[in-house]
Amino acid sequence: MLKAQGSGRLFRRVYAAAALLMLFYFLFWQLNRYLAESLKDGIYLFFAPVLVASALYFRRLRDGIESKLLFAFMVWVVATRMLNGDTVLRREYVFVLDLSLMIPLFSLGFVLDAAGRRRFLYLLSLILGLVYFALGCLALYTILCHRDILNPITGGYLTRIPYTTYFPRLSVLDENANVVGFWYYCPLVLMLYQFFACRNRLWRIPIVLCFLLCFIVIAFSFSRSAMLSVSFCLALAFALLLREKLKGKSRALRAVLCVLVFLCSAALVYKSFGWSSDAIGAVSKRILERPAPAAAEAAQTAAVPSYQPAPLGRKLYETEPLTLILEDKRDYSSSLDTISSGRLEIFVAAFKALRQEPSVLLRGNLNDSLMTITNTFVNLEPYVHYHNYLLHSLMLTGIPGFLLVLAFTFAMLWRSWQLCFSKRAAAPFEQKLLCLPVLGCLLCGQFEAGFFNYTDGRTLFFYLMCGLLAATAAEFCPSKS
Repeated sequence: MLKAQGSGRLFRRVYAAAALLMLFYFLFWQLNRYLAESLKDGIYLFFAPVLVASALYFRRLRDGIESKLLFAFMVWVVATRMLNGDTVLRREYVFVLDLSLMIPLFSLGFVLDAAGRRRFLYLLSLILGLVYFALGCLALYTILCHRDILNPITGGYLTRIPYTTYFPRLSVLDENANVVGFWYYCPLVLMLYQFFACRNRLWRIPIVLCFLLCFIVIAFSFSRSAMLSVSFCLALAFALLLREKLKGKSRALRAVLCVLVFLCSAALVYKSFGWSSDAIGAVSKRILERPAPAAAEAAQTAAVPSYQPAPLGRKLYETEPLTLILEDKRDYSSSLDTISSGRLEIFVAAFKALRQEPSVLLRGNLNDSLMTITNTFVNLEPYVHYHNYLLHSLMLTGIPGFLLVLAFTFAMLWRSWQLCFSKRAAAPFEQKLLCLPVLGCLLCGQFEAGFFNYTDGRTLFFYLMCGLLAATAAEFCPSKS
């Protein structure tokens, strides 16, 4: 008996360590992309299949209906590759292998017991908090002083504010600003969970500092999807907290007050992103207007190589406050375009492509031809994805794959409802907050592709949190059977 318990504990620890390493491998890819690419061509091709096979062998799809949906989706993805001519996965084997990591990452929540899930969340929050806090401090320096920071490993940038076609947005590790916004959304929601889960009040101080720094970075990434997700999560957290405080009151009164608090909080949080960027922009202007000593200025001039061109828009940064130039110059034709940041065009183009080639609804597409027809109907530059995970899944895997993705989405919404509002659930308040990362990701996915059609650190974080949410909901609200 003791030997069996010891082997089970060892298996859970090894499984958790393997899943955590896989998450960090993708999440911190840009820190040293050369090493990451070499690992992708080497040990990854052996490690990832073993991890997926272990999840299938040891768990045997017992982790709720969600695990069966994920497995069915992967089977259909392989079938669509074959239907489109890649019969032996010669062209898209790595894509399928990457995508299959959703199965072990999701199953981790069920592999761990309740105490193991709490310890895993503490460790995940600690590592993500420390890494992104360090990068956030560098980003804050770049925002205040307008100085780019080089990455000594890759020769790229750790943090910078490049002047793009429209307006300058904060970039971390040379990534797109929307990706940066989602990166910092991950530790932010974990800090929100840890704030209520932590019983030591002194530890709440670094948690709050990390939360605020993540908030600032998201504000200067100007990622509307990330800002909407954060606003939704904070508003829902306030509403749930009020609901806990109003226990014993009439149900109608609680519902009305919670809805009002949710709506007001969401609007205020979203507005506060603009207020924070304005305030920090004013501080940045004062720092830049401060005269530098002559000796230091001469040394700084001498340290810059003569062949290095000044970044485009750098002079503008140094003479005008940041908040005056952070303005979107695009001319949107309708209010829907404004809400979707111009994504309406690609949504319309996708349905025109389906009308031209309706067979896609059954067999999907290969990745290299996914956008070919759609881009013929757009007026601006070609797009690389559909900016919506549901639409992208439809174009990639057809209606069967789309229905499986939609079913998984509704399963996660039901798990969230169970954990937060079911009468049979008696979960502590901090455990109810585990629905926030999942719901925020689903909201962000309405503006970005990724889930179920591309694999990186953001998508693996989503699958991981889905598993933790489903396992926690199953613990506090088990099925009647």
